[in-house]
Amino acid sequence: MSGHHSGPEQGSLSALLPGYNAPKLIFSAALIALLAVVWGLEGTLIETFGAGDFYFAEDFARMQLVITVFAGLLLAVMMIGEPLLMAGLLASMTVLTFIQVVLRYGFNTGLLWALEATTYMFAWLVLLGMSYGVRIGAHIGVDLVVKAFPDGLQRLVGAVAVSIAFAYALLMLWGAYSACEYLADLWRWLLDGRSCGYIDRLIILDVDAEDIPISRWLLTVMLPVGFALLAFRLFEVLVDVLRGRRTGFGLADEATEALDLQSTGKSFDGEAAR
Repeated sequence: MSGHHSGPEQGSLSALLPGYNAPKLIFSAALIALLAVVWGLEGTLIETFGAGDFYFAEDFARMQLVITVFAGLLLAVMMIGEPLLMAGLLASMTVLTFIQVVLRYGFNTGLLWALEATTYMFAWLVLLGMSYGVRIGAHIGVDLVVKAFPDGLQRLVGAVAVSIAFAYALLMLWGAYSACEYLADLWRWLLDGRSCGYIDRLIILDVDAEDIPISRWLLTVMLPVGFALLAFRLFEVLVDVLRGRRTGFGLADEATEALDLQSTGKSFDGEAAR
């Protein structure tokens, strides 16, 4: 008697933690460990790196705040999932824009913060969407030549391509932090015990966004969060390629989908093809 059974590792993990696979569990555990180190070893770290530095404890507190927000947002995405968050952002943008149009053209007034809020929500939507696109294989790519290779060579090419994309995501993650001047600032802090970057200044000065009564650094942290998610999803793909579960990104194939729709007598909008 035969049937389809998932591997023992994946099956037991799915039964114990529904919705979690091994990379997702490792990533979540690493974030929790980071929070545990930053908060659980606070006194030890301050004594080790900040001995004799009067301002070190204040610098460390700001670093705790940023890391907590960063890790907390990533854990929230891990638990809630990109689709629900993206749907919420899109719905919020739509409702807010509708209200703004009604107020402006119907009552000759409006919400001063609506445009900036919509801009930041759209940025979050894009950054979440790029990682989710990797997860479901929605990104478009040119793989006509690669598909002609044997399966083994396809996996090799796929592993190289995913590794390059993963390195790019890590580079952009570094760049996103550097754009906020925080990772570079953290590096200086570890070297000489001082912290004086852009994010620190925003927290110290309590600088808000232009029209939204929210601290600007809370809005700029979306960049490292988005690229961290992208790196994680690419890592998931790389693990699958190395374990032989797929040959590459699993890119969307619009030509094949069009042929399938044509063979079933349907158009792209679901209506019967004429």
